[in-house]
Amino acid sequence: MISLSSILLACENNLIYFDLNSQKIIRCSDQGIRHLEIGNDSLKSYYFIKWVSNSEAPKEISLNNIDKGYKIILNGEDVIPNTSFKLTPNVLYNINHTSSGDAGPGNLQIYISKNGVTKASKFNCK
Repeated sequence: MISLSSILLACENNLIYFDLNSQKIIRCSDQGIRHLEIGNDSLKSYYFIKWVSNSEAPKEISLNNIDKGYKIILNGEDVIPNTSFKLTPNVLYNINHTSSGDAGPGNLQIYISKNGVTKASKFNCK
């Protein structure tokens, strides 16, 4: 027997985009962002950002001010304070969003300059 919640979850997607004006990652569904992976192969740095609060996860994440409901893990080992999170400038990062486990990951690339994100591979949900 298939439950209604299973059917509803299967309809979700993990699509995300980056809004340059607000400097936020935004999810293209009504559900919140519960799990992001941000990485750069040449720097060998990977961040796992996971929603751990009991409240509902937000649909948007500012990379300049990560909500305290998230736990940030660097390279799969070290938990870092949200206030210490900072991406290296002049680097291209790959972002994978996997909040809805049965849907494929939402992928996004962003380029960080000294002024913040200046380029992104997706600017809307289309």
